[in-house]
Amino acid sequence: MSFNAEVGKQIRMYRKKRGFSIEELADRIYKSKSVISKYELGQSNIDIATLYEISRALSVDVRNLLMYQDIDSKNESNHRFGIFQEDRLYLYLAERHKKKTTLHRGLIAIFAEENGDSQLTATLYLGLERNFAFEKCKSVYHGHLDCTPYNASFYLTNPLEPSEHVGIFSRISSGNRSLALGLYVSYEILSNTPIATNVIISLRPLAETDLLVSSLITEREEFSILKAGNVFRGKEFVDESDLVR
Repeated sequence: MSFNAEVGKQIRMYRKKRGFSIEELADRIYKSKSVISKYELGQSNIDIATLYEISRALSVDVRNLLMYQDIDSKNESNHRFGIFQEDRLYLYLAERHKKKTTLHRGLIAIFAEENGDSQLTATLYLGLERNFAFEKCKSVYHGHLDCTPYNASFYLTNPLEPSEHVGIFSRISSGNRSLALGLYVSYEILSNTPIATNVIISLRPLAETDLLVSSLITEREEFSILKAGNVFRGKEFVDESDLVR
């Protein structure tokens, strides 16, 4: 997919999440509705000045409009290890409410700063359909990734709701070559109570089976550890051969 089309998808996604119509965005940057439509469809080039105007109108960093790249190339970096050397990863977590379990999908895009800085920028698109179309996500978070040979830590904020934060803490294990297990830490929306749940990060989409869901659900043994040591520990190992498509 072309660069213009990818940027257009980002513009459309943020416009909709802001609740702006095409006409409202057009008025804010003094362009016509047809021009905005062409931008969103990737049918017209966007100059840098206009891109900055759009980012200001949508109250997002201009880099957020350039975040996603449709690539799968491996990034060999001294600051990236395990599956986190990849530029795109798939995330799964499960939520249980009144005995009903809901599987949530996410897509993580990771970027190294072009100036050679060791800082790694990350975007999480959460609440996706099975096709992982990022522009249809329910929530989006931006931030950075800290990576060592032993673990990876994401620190993310919703640019549309700056008080909404997410942390993802994952262990890098030689036992899982295409998966990483960890904890997803955030706040429950209704009560604003801190929560933590198991998360699986994968190199590729996983088979959405009962086994995947059960791998994400907290087991009785984990409650025992919590009760004994007052510490909630994420899962340490799952058999990836049973989960990968």
